[in-house]
Amino acid sequence: RPLPRWTGRGAIPLPASTPKPAACSNDTAIARTLIGLSQSLGLDVIAEGVENEAQRDFLARHGCDFYQGYLFCAPLGITELEAFIAQQPRTAQGRLLV
Repeated sequence: RPLPRWTGRGAIPLPASTPKPAACSNDTAIARTLIGLSQSLGLDVIAEGVENEAQRDFLARHGCDFYQGYLFCAPLGITELEAFIAQQPRTAQGRLLV
């Protein structure tokens, strides 16, 4: 999906330090609550620090809109980022599909 700033809506980051799916039900409750609060305010949610598919799947099931982290790509410098973006698939209108 396009980045939230392109949607005309605000966005709330779900920081990497926010607990994501774990054995502890308190961690799950914290993540679900933050996502729910963002949704009730009409804001997109960006999960930071997503490192594996289990985390991404959990976040998707609970309504997280966007993700970033090592699951998708390691941090890049500006030159590497520009090259990475240039290689990504686009719609007929030229919008990124990632």
